[in-house]
Amino acid sequence: MSVRVPKYRLHKGSGQALVQINGQRIYLGVYESAESKEKYRRIVADGWNRRRHRPSPAEATNPATASR
Repeated sequence: MSVRVPKYRLHKGSGQALVQINGQRIYLGVYESAESKEKYRRIVADGWNRRRHRPSPAEATNPATASR
């Protein structure tokens, strides 16, 4: 299964940058600004770290393997 990185996008109506994760739009500030790009990097990295540390379905159903 491949994982797609959410896109850094422009909300044309407001001129703001946004990223959409799990159907939720997160507005980042002025499009192409250093601040909005930094927020985007933090949000994507945080989501990636959470995804990597989530227990697999096998670990979730077998508590003995989850404690390793």
